[in-house]
Amino acid sequence: MAEEGRTLDVLEKVENFFLHSPIPPRFKVLFLFLPSYEHLKTLWRVLQNKRELYAVYHLEDFLKEGKNWLSISDLQRIITQDLPKRVKEDGNTERLIFLFSLGEFLKFLTRKELEDFLVRSFTIWEDLPLKGVVIPVVGGKEKLLSVLKREHRHLAGETKNYLVWEDREPPQKLRLFVLLRENLKLPEGVEVVDTLKGFLKTLNPSREEGKFVYLKKLTYRIEEIAEGERTLEVITFSTHRDIVRKFFRFEEPFYLEPSEEVLKELIPLLEKGKKTYGELLENLFGDLRVEELLYELLGEGTNTLKGWLIANYLLKEFPDWREIFEDFEPSEVVLKLYKSPEVEKNLKRRLFKLLEERGSPLIPTLCEKLKDENPKGFLGILSCESEILLKLHSEGKIDEATLKEKLKEVKHYLREVATDLPPKVEEYLKEYKRCKLKDQFSERLKTLLEELNRSEESFYGWYYKIPKLEELLAKYPNAEVYLLDAVGGEWLGFIVEFLRERGISVKEYRYAVVEIPTTTEVNLNVFERSGLKWKKLDDFDRLIHNHYEFPKTLIEEFETIKKLLKKVGSPSGIVIITADHGSTALSRLAEALNLKNCQPQHGGRYCEGRYETEYSLIYEGDGKAYTVAKFHNSLGKKPSSEVHGGVLPEEVIVPFVVLSDRPAEGGITFKLQKEEIYAGEPLKVEIGEGAKSLRVEIDDRPVKFKLLGKYLVVERKETKKLREGTHKLRITLEGKTFEITFKVKKRFEEKDLGLNI
Repeated sequence: MAEEGRTLDVLEKVENFFLHSPIPPRFKVLFLFLPSYEHLKTLWRVLQNKRELYAVYHLEDFLKEGKNWLSISDLQRIITQDLPKRVKEDGNTERLIFLFSLGEFLKFLTRKELEDFLVRSFTIWEDLPLKGVVIPVVGGKEKLLSVLKREHRHLAGETKNYLVWEDREPPQKLRLFVLLRENLKLPEGVEVVDTLKGFLKTLNPSREEGKFVYLKKLTYRIEEIAEGERTLEVITFSTHRDIVRKFFRFEEPFYLEPSEEVLKELIPLLEKGKKTYGELLENLFGDLRVEELLYELLGEGTNTLKGWLIANYLLKEFPDWREIFEDFEPSEVVLKLYKSPEVEKNLKRRLFKLLEERGSPLIPTLCEKLKDENPKGFLGILSCESEILLKLHSEGKIDEATLKEKLKEVKHYLREVATDLPPKVEEYLKEYKRCKLKDQFSERLKTLLEELNRSEESFYGWYYKIPKLEELLAKYPNAEVYLLDAVGGEWLGFIVEFLRERGISVKEYRYAVVEIPTTTEVNLNVFERSGLKWKKLDDFDRLIHNHYEFPKTLIEEFETIKKLLKKVGSPSGIVIITADHGSTALSRLAEALNLKNCQPQHGGRYCEGRYETEYSLIYEGDGKAYTVAKFHNSLGKKPSSEVHGGVLPEEVIVPFVVLSDRPAEGGITFKLQKEEIYAGEPLKVEIGEGAKSLRVEIDDRPVKFKLLGKYLVVERKETKKLREGTHKLRITLEGKTFEITFKVKKRFEEKDLGLNI
């Protein structure tokens, strides 16, 4: 800001010019050259306090509204007629007159126009009924002086009709923004100036602070006069990128280059944000989960503001992902995310689970592309991966070790459990599971079954060595029983492993045999006679009676049993998980017997009456005789789904798992204080004593937590990120993993993404 003391010195020189000039009557006009617009503002402010000596007018006060330019005759009329008339009306004839804005307009005239106006106007000005007129001018000194010096009458002796306020400091330039295209989006609060009057007002030292943009049609001479001008900086806009970079002086690099349409929408956000770009992105997305942002991005693409901002935030957080987003085509991006070693595996698992749960059309596209990929690179995340891997395994293209490595469900399914089964039966169940995974018989399975079931004697020889379900239930008179309809002994290892993952303590697990025929109708009597509180869950039974489609049905079985086990919940006393019978998936691959007169039940696995064949067993019970299939062959037609009712080990043997509310291994318990919380509410888990070194994850994502006494507390900022619905809390202690599910009540809306701009 120019000093007011120096301004007073300049005003003294101005007064001396008019009072002590050798020939004062001839000098009614004085051009006062100022170093910068800051000096102009200072001069204006000082003049307001000296109104008894000076009167101030502005050229724009005499312009008609909408006037785009002025002719020489217009200027002469204003000077000779309009200004004196206004001065007389105001009673300012004895004051020195300061006329602002004229000097700024004169700089836009060509040399010829300037000469026509100045030289021809001098004699007219000398006759004005005014004490004197001072015209402040900022810049343009050389151009104006070159014309003034042509009028020799005003250069008599040492007297000249201009004063120069010298200042050694480099002037602060006035920035003039010129709009070359009228359809560009400008920030709120920016005034577009399209008249000469409006233009001069913005240069006026008394103008209100604000941002102004001038249309090219008004200021077509700006660049010419600004060339070499020390007081003006002309900035032109032809694109939205120009506005962002030049108007806001936004110099931060974008992590992903935006389109013009995106920039158009970004402008008000930048104006509103008042932050660095990195801070802006962090403010918008810092509290949101990465997989949710990726899900939104894949739906939006990068051609919308929302998608582009999300992509920039992700690149800010993960610079190595640049190659993934540079050529954005959603199906290609999904494949790159899947294959990229730069993307952490747990994040991939959460993202693809989210896409699959919400029915994204990108998943089928990805699955088609994965068919051509090397299965060794599979993540085991998607159900289609499971299908591809199981098909490859059935075709002998990948071995069992690879299958178990890629699919956790298969690893659990094949898990060997320590039991007291007869060796041949145990071997048969292992082989049966392997055959089911390949959807084909093996010679070893046929041989084992021939040994086990070739006669009544051989069948009962192993059947009676395994405890009956009814006998085991009698050992727990106060237990609560969950009956998983049709879930046979093949699933024992799977059940035990899944329960342990959820942090549920398994007190005992073993195999049991059920009544013959192996149907629900027969075996429900066992539960009714037990006197126990029991609950039948028949989701799995409904599934297996549908048409069997390998490997899709098998994958659905994995998921269905997991859902059933989640329904069990954390036990508050002794809880038993068992079944009424098992089922077989291989009868649909064996030749059917089509016995005459036999009315086959349950896919041909038994019929009432005696129909003795080498493939059947006669069983008498409840005063009835039953013909029961002892091999995989159906007594009737070949079934198209899983069946039960016969005496195959997978039909007769069921799991028997006892849960306890006692502490889990190591003296640690894991019990939720509340099974349903609000997003942003702490999640408290009672963990008992002895927990020291823990790893805690929610939906496979590591989270921050505290140990407060006997409680583990997941912090508010972690649960704030969670969407409404069911989530999985996983706690890992000394290599052992426990899982608990809980629910969140609040769901993020669109506005919570920070994009309601």
